[in-house]
Amino acid sequence: MDRHSQSVPGWFAWLTRRVALMAALALLAAPGIRSAQAADTMIEVTDLAGRTVKVKKGVQRAILGEGRLFSATVVLMGKDKPFARLAAIGDDLPKFDPDTWNRYLADVPAAKSVTLVRALASSDFSVEKAITLDADLVILSLGFLDKAMQSGVVDNLAKAGIPTIFIDFRERPTQNTVPSMLLLGRVFDRMDAANSFIDYYSQQMRRVYNVTTRLKQDQRPLVFAEQAAGLNPSACCQSFGNFNFGEFVSEAGGMNWGSKYFSGAGGMVIRRRSSSMIRNSC
Repeated sequence: MDRHSQSVPGWFAWLTRRVALMAALALLAAPGIRSAQAADTMIEVTDLAGRTVKVKKGVQRAILGEGRLFSATVVLMGKDKPFARLAAIGDDLPKFDPDTWNRYLADVPAAKSVTLVRALASSDFSVEKAITLDADLVILSLGFLDKAMQSGVVDNLAKAGIPTIFIDFRERPTQNTVPSMLLLGRVFDRMDAANSFIDYYSQQMRRVYNVTTRLKQDQRPLVFAEQAAGLNPSACCQSFGNFNFGEFVSEAGGMNWGSKYFSGAGGMVIRRRSSSMIRNSC
């Protein structure tokens, strides 16, 4: 056997010791590495209320403070696994839109086991429930910003280490849909899906604007939009101001009846026997 062959065992033993030493050093450094990695998973976002919030990138257990927001997460997660990143949703969806909810129950088996929580609109949203569900984010509608702040929900969630963000598809839908979807795309780390939706949304909205922006005032029809039609058959009726569906009417080329009388989001219209109307802004 030559001299080179005889030196191999000694070289191999030296290499083995070096590898073992490096492995030991890696184990000693592991806590620091894990901390750095954990820090890297946090991102800073600005929500629709203008708040700067730190959240996990790619949240896994979000709570939707309103069930109606579920439509947005379906877009991001896909129709096959729409509940994949949700710890719970608000109970207003099955309560006020049972047709949509029953369709999900029929088409998506996972819908039957999703946890329902009291929606923020009911004033019974439970911070304790959010903690029990190990939520890493609570998503709320901008229209309930004042309520969430005054009730202490946002502060109490923050004390429990659960961030909140506000999005908006209701107050100013045509202005806030795109930034809301971008925000959700960032926190769920689903930007490809968010951008795909935004491209489609922008194309469709442009098709409408290209027609309506050329309309003269006398070409715009007067439109009365009833809010929550059929919810209370004994009363007539609620209508929209400049926001929500009132904004849709204007953007679609009409003149929203409620915009003439309601300075806010809308109000109640009471029909007298004489057919005149009393308008109470709300």
